[in-house]
Amino acid sequence: IISENAAFTLTLMKKYSLLDFLLKGLQKISKEDFKKLKTLPKDYLLRISFLYILSKIKIDEIQIKFKISKKNLNNIKRICQNKKVIKTEIEAMKLKYFFGKEISKKNYLLISCIFNKELNSNIIKILDNWMPPKFPISGHDLMKFDEIKKDAFKDVLEYLQKWWINKNFSPNKKQCLDKLKKHIISMKP
Repeated sequence: IISENAAFTLTLMKKYSLLDFLLKGLQKISKEDFKKLKTLPKDYLLRISFLYILSKIKIDEIQIKFKISKKNLNNIKRICQNKKVIKTEIEAMKLKYFFGKEISKKNYLLISCIFNKELNSNIIKILDNWMPPKFPISGHDLMKFDEIKKDAFKDVLEYLQKWWINKNFSPNKKQCLDKLKKHIISMKP
């Protein structure tokens, strides 16, 4: 998978219908897609993720066949979770915010490879260097609002965080609390 000739070897195995002996379902991947493997870094998880997405094999089968640890299996799932091409710096920031540096960069490389998209150096810089800000609101802040029941804290925090992210991570704590107050007012009958 990480050898210099992985794309050639897999293409040759496809030609002779041998891929399903390696892992049932790999034969479905086209020769053109196998050639794309050359453009990916020689990273085991990244290349396994490539095979996983294109073959649509069940993740459990990959774990068994390639003897992948649960941690690496979870990383593959996370690498493959986003299936759309990242086109803007804001999309890259959101990806990194949710998945961290390693997973987001592997996802960007993988999806760009699959869709034959040229890598954007600004997006790479963000994935490598941008430090995601800390969400300025916590459950402790919500305790100050009698209108919010404790069992609703998680939903309220998710609502606020989604709004904050969609505002490009820029609202400060006061602005988030103002948004929360407006949200509480809109929820009243």
